[in-house]
Amino acid sequence: MAAEDIGYLYNTKIPGYDDAADIQAALKLFLYGSTTYDANNQDPDSLPNPSLARHLRNLQVGINTINELGTGSVLSATEPQMGPLVQEIPDGFIWVDSSQSANNSVGYLTAVYTNEAPTTNLVDGLIWVDKNSSPLRAYVYNAGTSNWDVLNEIEYLVDAPGDMIYGSGDNQYAKLALGATGQILKAGPTSPYWANEKQWVLLTGGTLSGSTLSIPSVHGERLAIVLKSWSHDDIAADSIISLQFNEDIGTNYVETDGTSGISLDSALIPNTASSNHVIFIDMAHTTVGLKPVYTLSSQDEFGYYASVSPINSIQLFLSNGQFDAGTYEIWSYR
Repeated sequence: MAAEDIGYLYNTKIPGYDDAADIQAALKLFLYGSTTYDANNQDPDSLPNPSLARHLRNLQVGINTINELGTGSVLSATEPQMGPLVQEIPDGFIWVDSSQSANNSVGYLTAVYTNEAPTTNLVDGLIWVDKNSSPLRAYVYNAGTSNWDVLNEIEYLVDAPGDMIYGSGDNQYAKLALGATGQILKAGPTSPYWANEKQWVLLTGGTLSGSTLSIPSVHGERLAIVLKSWSHDDIAADSIISLQFNEDIGTNYVETDGTSGISLDSALIPNTASSNHVIFIDMAHTTVGLKPVYTLSSQDEFGYYASVSPINSIQLFLSNGQFDAGTYEIWSYR
């Protein structure tokens, strides 16, 4: 019996039109694609191709593949449960809960690179990069305020001329506003700060008179006692200027030769002369309990105030006579 192809799609075989009619042979040829096919064959991969049986085999393979994927879904108000009619819920099965509703607005979070800020399809978290800016600026859309918030950029961290940005912690920063004119930047334990530059400041001054000069309140790292055109009225003897601090009359005053006394002697002025005199006191000396005192002319210490107490006041007095001319100024370096 001759065999002829029938159809192009899902092709199979039929008997030739010139052959005698044999319904059984014709059915075998149509189903299996061959009149000699062994009907006892149990290997589906040996089915003749083309044949109707081969097409059915391909369908079965596809169905098996889908079943093995464990895919499927159900729309119901209750969660699927195994029972008499449901022996197994396959892995990957999808349950769509019909009792729940979803927001009907769909947001597509993305970044937009345009010259102008977007005005449509705005969703919370949308990023816009301003194409016109240089350097490029980025914004994030805040649906709660309907505003475009600037992302962290240095130029938006400062508000006024002179503002400075510094590290305030691990991956953190803070702003320091410009200090006052003349201030200098200093390092603190955790952050920088502005401070006044140290300078000489006039604490007090006046006319010299009497035999003593008492300055009740002094402070700073250094002090300068400036005596201008001063003289004394004892025509019979020269006079020595002596110093005391904090009204201390103990033996805490040490001359450079090691001699201790109740005061420090600074200068000897003849009875017929007038003089300008500058005395410096180093109140911030690093040696504990020793505060050097020296004159401007030599820059050499002529003594020390040996006390751990800070100097808060100064007493200056003449050994003979009284001041009859001159002025004084007390300067503080701080």
